[in-house]
Amino acid sequence: MARARGEHPQGFAHEVAGFVTAVHRVAGQGQLVDVGELTLFGGLGPGGAQGVAYIHPEPLPGVEIPLSSVAVIPLMGAEAQLARDFGLARVMARLAGHYRFYPCPVWWERRRTAIAAVLGDDTSLLAQMPRVHIRGVSARMEGSTVRLSVHPAAREGLQRTLAAAPRDVAFALMIEPDVEADGMFVWRPGEDALSAATPEGSRGERLSLAFVGFAVGADDVGGRVMEDGALLMLTAEAWQALCAALDAGEPFTVPPTVGNVGLQLHWMADRYVSSVDGRAYGVGAGWRTYHPSSATPSPSRPRVLDRIALLTSEEHMAGRVTAEALSAYMDGLEREFVRQCGAGPERVEIFIRVELRPGQPARVVGQGDLDETRIAELIARVAPPAITGGSVAFECRLTTPPDPN
Repeated sequence: MARARGEHPQGFAHEVAGFVTAVHRVAGQGQLVDVGELTLFGGLGPGGAQGVAYIHPEPLPGVEIPLSSVAVIPLMGAEAQLARDFGLARVMARLAGHYRFYPCPVWWERRRTAIAAVLGDDTSLLAQMPRVHIRGVSARMEGSTVRLSVHPAAREGLQRTLAAAPRDVAFALMIEPDVEADGMFVWRPGEDALSAATPEGSRGERLSLAFVGFAVGADDVGGRVMEDGALLMLTAEAWQALCAALDAGEPFTVPPTVGNVGLQLHWMADRYVSSVDGRAYGVGAGWRTYHPSSATPSPSRPRVLDRIALLTSEEHMAGRVTAEALSAYMDGLEREFVRQCGAGPERVEIFIRVELRPGQPARVVGQGDLDETRIAELIARVAPPAITGGSVAFECRLTTPPDPN
């Protein structure tokens, strides 16, 4: 929050303290909240808000954020009802577009106007359909495919939701923003052209959807982006196949028979199995895949270092090492590996786990075509980046480039 012009600091401090005390008291009574949930006030709350929403915290340089933390954003005026009726993703996208800060402003502008709520919201396509809010499910447009991602923990809830869904009218799943997206669709009443809010440097190739609507029992399979979501029509057979894949926990793809928009059911990974020693790493929120913001390398010149798995959370990573320093260190490992192993006639492949600690040499465990001693010597030749506040660990694969001849 920021103090308003002319406001006495003591008044501001009392307001913040009162809000924090209330949250602590309610949490102590066992009423906990999670990402995607809302708290709506009976009147004006702190900073003039009508409610608050809970989102994933954004990493802040030098700030260590506990893994269980959630961030709070204010819902001003009619934004509270908008989030309740049409989903938090729509509010976040409009705020991101207005402030040009993706995926949502991290500051609390007290007593601002209800930027995300506009006249005509009641004309939304969503107002005409039954809607179900569901957690652990997200979707994005990837090429011409609606990629519906489901966390394994959300499987039973989604099964019940689809089993109870109407067959005679279209209905909508109100979903969470896709954490792997590189932008999100933004819609305002009266706009026909598609627009999006994106982070700096994004190519907008994986845009998050605020909802996915289904019309079951159609004669064909196909869909289109509408407002800030997608509406899909499915034949009875395609719907049954989708439900069967959901029941079995299997991926599923149905291509379109009209148009060019199909559907893919994707399961979020809730654990990572190490290629170094077979150890399994679990995480409740699922593993996140990062995509390059620049053009991908040519298939004829693949990266020597790939399959990078960060074993330190993004929140902790932000306060311990910069992304630029860690990237430069990995580039150094790649160059040293090529210098030592790239000139021989045989293909060399190794998998390594590297742990970096403040003021200490890198700790490494590896396996593959080199023995442990040689792998350790290779890693030791590359100066580690400066680490502060705790350890940073990652795994990756190193493979000699193919012979250009």
